[in-house]
Order: sequence, then C-alpha cells, then structure tokens
Amino acid sequence: MFKGYEIHMGETRPFGEAKPSPLLHLVDGREDGYIVDDKCMGTYVHGILDNPTFVDFLLRPFAAKIQEAGAAFDYAAFKEEQYNLLAAHVRQHVDMDRLYQILKDQ
Repeated sequence: MFKGYEIHMGETRPFGEAKPSPLLHLVDGREDGYIVDDKCMGTYVHGILDNPTFVDFLLRPFAAKIQEAGAAFDYAAFKEEQYNLLAAHVRQHVDMDRLYQILKDQ
C-alpha cells in the first residue's frame, strides 16, 4: 500500500484504441493514472515518491546500474536535509523576530 494525496478533479481515460491500464487502484475503488510499461507511466497521486516500495518499483529497470553505484540512497534522510537547508536559508534572509511578532499580533 502506498501513501499519497490527490489535489485534482478528473480521471485518466485511454485515447483511441488504447486499453485501460491503471497504475494504481485506490482504497475507495477508483483507478488512478496509466501504465504503459516499466518505463512509461503517470499518476495524479502527489507524494508517491515518498514511498520506498514505489521508488524501488520505478527504479527496477535500472537495478544493475544502481547496484554499481554502491550504497543505498536514503531518500528520507536526503529530504530532511533539504528541509533543514531551506530553513537555514530562510532564517538567514528573513527577519524571524519580526515574522513571529506579526504572527503573535494576529
């Protein structure tokens, strides 16, 4: 099971002679996205790349190259590091005391 969220309305419909081929089956019974093969697919689900199982599925065609690269990539740690870098950048360039005062006055 994958976690994610949708922020759209609508649905994917095959065009012309293409057969239905949903990428995901959602818990409410709806289907989402489309998959042609292991290198061509799409989805409306945001946050799907936060799911290690899906990332493994997505990278499976490239497994040999990944193994050659060495240690496994820790996406969660990388993402946390990027948030920390962003927070440090904001603290450096924004008057945080003033921002907190504005929030307090609301």
